[in-house]
Amino acid sequence: MRWYHYVLLFLKALFIAQFGLIIYNKNYVRQEIYLVTEILFKLLLALYIEFLVVFTLANDVNVEDKLCITFASGLLGYDAIFNDLPKLLRLYGVPFSPLT
Repeated sequence: MRWYHYVLLFLKALFIAQFGLIIYNKNYVRQEIYLVTEILFKLLLALYIEFLVVFTLANDVNVEDKLCITFASGLLGYDAIFNDLPKLLRLYGVPFSPLT
């Protein structure tokens, strides 16, 4: 396994542990920590998908399929930046307007 596989596995394990704690009504996960891991997981997963499409699926996948895959990874990044990051910054009282 390569280094980026370990990073994604660590984030996935952390995300699953937090999800389990939330499901069982254990309030050990603060909202800030949950949002940070969610943002990191989405951004790193989006970058990982882009990396796979550009470098490993170069000749094996049709161009139209690559466009759909990269669009999906772009939506992950968009969700992290425009939905989750403002929630995190709002918790700390930082004004955030991504379109200005």
